[in-house]
Amino acid sequence: MKLGYISNWSGVGPGQMKVKDFLEKNKKIGFRYVEVSPEIAGSYLEVDKRKAEEIKSMLADYDVTPLAYCIGGWGEKDRGKLEIGFEAALSLGVEVIVGCAEREIVEEIDKLCNHYKVYFAIENHWHSPDHESVEGVLKTLKNTSSYIGANIDTGHFTTVGHDPLEVANRLKGRIYHVHLKDVKVKGAHEMCVLGEGVARIGDFIKKMKELNYQRMLSVEFINPPEPVIENLIRCRDFCEKILEE
Repeated sequence: MKLGYISNWSGVGPGQMKVKDFLEKNKKIGFRYVEVSPEIAGSYLEVDKRKAEEIKSMLADYDVTPLAYCIGGWGEKDRGKLEIGFEAALSLGVEVIVGCAEREIVEEIDKLCNHYKVYFAIENHWHSPDHESVEGVLKTLKNTSSYIGANIDTGHFTTVGHDPLEVANRLKGRIYHVHLKDVKVKGAHEMCVLGEGVARIGDFIKKMKELNYQRMLSVEFINPPEPVIENLIRCRDFCEKILEE
């Protein structure tokens, strides 16, 4: 497993954080891997080959490697436009695209995954009618190729009452990405430092080790309280300690 984080922690809109500003802050946090998100890349519709290669080059200047590309979410409104996202993923050098997806668009995503040889990890969200629950994700995966899998967002699953460890067991073999997120209480989505909430993050990481998961663990903590850098370092340290056990 490779520990990194998704570049959406400041909670600003698409394209509203400069890549260099993000990287300067990350120098203090110390992650070597990143999931590129719309916050620094902009809408996927704006990320052409030139922009993707520029982002990859800037990351390399700071010794940071992109491992996944989060497009936010795809639905009917995106039909016929998805190739833009796949081209960007290739230019970034990643093999996994992450995002929410309406069930009706998954067939088109699957065809492009097979064409480009890029994986797509469906993200569960508490407000997503198709993929709020593990049952919803499994229903979709029954009708796709192996290029379509799951992104387990531990925070969102905990919010709707799922145990992330049970989710991991049920989705094993089709887990292509992870958003490590902790929440203070079940039934709400108030985030907190990893290990200090109710999402069983420590036990979840151990479960992923048990399942021999080899892809990215992406720390997600949107709008962390002050001191921001220190709180993100605490998240990193918590995960690294367990990974080293």
